Order: sequence, then structure tokens, then C-alpha cells
Amino acid sequence: MKSNMIHTLTLGMVCLILSGCASGWRHPIKGENDLVADKYKCTQESAALYPPLLLNSPFQAGYMYPRMGYYSPYSYRSLRRGYYVSPAFTWQDYNEPARNKAFSSCLNTLGWEWIFKW
Repeated sequence: MKSNMIHTLTLGMVCLILSGCASGWRHPIKGENDLVADKYKCTQESAALYPPLLLNSPFQAGYMYPRMGYYSPYSYRSLRRGYYVSPAFTWQDYNEPARNKAFSSCLNTLGWEWIFKW
């Protein structure tokens, strides 16, 4: 009984994942070719308003690795010194959220509407 329910649930999840969703930009009059042209125009406008602002930001803090004791055949007990691990950094575009919002609002002003359906 329980395994039958698990199989049904698994089958339902697989069907849901494979079916995907029908999300995208829709316009009552314009077609796909017009969407490509409008996307290009809005991409250019949003990039002019909010150019990429790349900053090197840390995503992992630096830390001290502790010293460790271990046994060696040459001495009764040896110590390994602790050491410092430097922080890790990555490049991040801080204007990307504003640029995406400007892109969406540009397409909305041209009459396109984002439709999200399952």
C-alpha cells in the first residue's frame, strides 16, 4: 500500500517536471520576430541606464587552520603549525538587478506582458 502510494507520487512529480511551464513574454498583436527586436532595443536601453558595475566581493571569510599533532616514526610526537587561509573573492555585478528591472519595465511599456503558467 505504502510503496504503491510512493510510486504514484513519484510518477506525478516526474510528469510535473517533464511538462515544464508555458512562461514567457506575450503581446496581443505582435509576434516572435517583434519580440526579438523589442528585446534588443530594451537590452540596449537598460545597459545604457545601468552599465555593468563589477566589484570584487568576498564570499568566504579568511580563517586560521589549527595546528595539529601527529605521530612520526622519527619522533614521539610532532606538531604541524597552523596556517592562515586567505578569504575567497568573486566578481559581482551590482547593477544587474536594476538592469533587469529596467529591461522588464521597457518591455512592459512596449505592450509586452510576462505570463507565468504551470
